[in-house]
Amino acid sequence: YNGQFGRTLNPYDISRTAGGSSGGAAVAVASRMLCVADGSDMMGSLRNPAGWNNLYSLRPTARFLEDEEANMKECILPYPISTVGPIARTPSDLAMLLGTLVGSDRYDSSAFNAERDVTGYRIGWLADWEGAYPMESGILQQCRDALEVLKKCGIEVEHIKRAPFSASELWVSWTTIRSKMISDTMISDTMIEEFGQDFFLKGDPPFKNEVLWEVCRGIDVSGEQISKAVSIATSWSRCASSLFEKYDALVLPSAQMWPFSAQLDWPQAIGDASMDTYHRWMECVIPVSLAGLPCATVPSGFGESLPIGLQIFSGRGEDSVALSIAQAYHTRINWPYRQPPVGLTTLH
Repeated sequence: YNGQFGRTLNPYDISRTAGGSSGGAAVAVASRMLCVADGSDMMGSLRNPAGWNNLYSLRPTARFLEDEEANMKECILPYPISTVGPIARTPSDLAMLLGTLVGSDRYDSSAFNAERDVTGYRIGWLADWEGAYPMESGILQQCRDALEVLKKCGIEVEHIKRAPFSASELWVSWTTIRSKMISDTMISDTMIEEFGQDFFLKGDPPFKNEVLWEVCRGIDVSGEQISKAVSIATSWSRCASSLFEKYDALVLPSAQMWPFSAQLDWPQAIGDASMDTYHRWMECVIPVSLAGLPCATVPSGFGESLPIGLQIFSGRGEDSVALSIAQAYHTRINWPYRQPPVGLTTLH
């Protein structure tokens, strides 16, 4: 999809996309070019490719990494909306790379307990957020099948049928903050000095139309809009905290559709629902990103030979909870080794 380097193809079907933006990292791990890889996640950039490549990923609690602490002056929220995390074929590998990324003083990977008992944990299944998130046929059923595996681990799963928060408000808050952050990053003092602000608004800038759309949108964001967006994000964070008083973790699909054609820039519709922006089809990742929550992605199986995953997210600072649930799931059904990409079936 990157015009400079070409499209990254899905190892389970090379006519389909690998997801992104850490699609290259995911494909390298899935195809056994690498044991582990790291990537960044603002709007599902670890979670989406992990789910579409039959892998595990971890989006750590925002502000977990030391570098993120140093860059807080650039943030709109009390934490960054993008964070670095690991992607791997096992949850224990996630834990080891996480320790490397954040440092042993912040996370001791040797303390990761692969045998942690999760019996009695409670999970809230949010499905399609009471119909707010369009889902391609088969996605929810495949995720429900994965939830049955979690039940066999002794975990209680409850379907949260009513949306806990307005999806439309989450969208407004997220897209406002995201556009503003991207705009501020792209139009830095250094870049303005070198190229001039008109470079981004006129002519033919050397980046994709979607980036230009974000920059122009961010330029137009007012202080009042930012204030409203932050207020919504704060309200959602409080709502999520109250949910974690009842549940150890919440669960959503890792994407709203199966891997789509690699020839598409982005899907124009999911079923009968048209997508009004280039990233609307990834709306289900916003609840995690907007609140800066830790989230483990686990592979949930296949539909017509294409993989999908689950987002398992817990309260801020409770990364070990999400990892432990992922590990318990992994011991029950090891999808990366049970169904590797075509041509790798002899590898273990």
